[in-house]
Amino acid sequence: MPASFDAVRPGLGGQYRGMKTVCLFLASAAFAYLYYERFWRWRDCIEASASSCRTEDGSNLTSGGQLWGIIAAVFLLLALRSLVKARKQ
Repeated sequence: MPASFDAVRPGLGGQYRGMKTVCLFLASAAFAYLYYERFWRWRDCIEASASSCRTEDGSNLTSGGQLWGIIAAVFLLLALRSLVKARKQ
């Protein structure tokens, strides 16, 4: 096995890092959207009922929707780290 991606395809390493960074940002955006839809938009209803909230479409939302925000933050930090590393090289 080659030691790095650059050893297999010279010149494509920067593109690979760029694609990785874009994918991480897209994942962060997707989880941020889930956080907004599953928690932030309904936070007043969830807080008022002290456990869960029923939406118009029948979904049962709980405060566990905050988890999507944590996942979004992790992917955002990974994307920023990848961006900084790509800028240094």
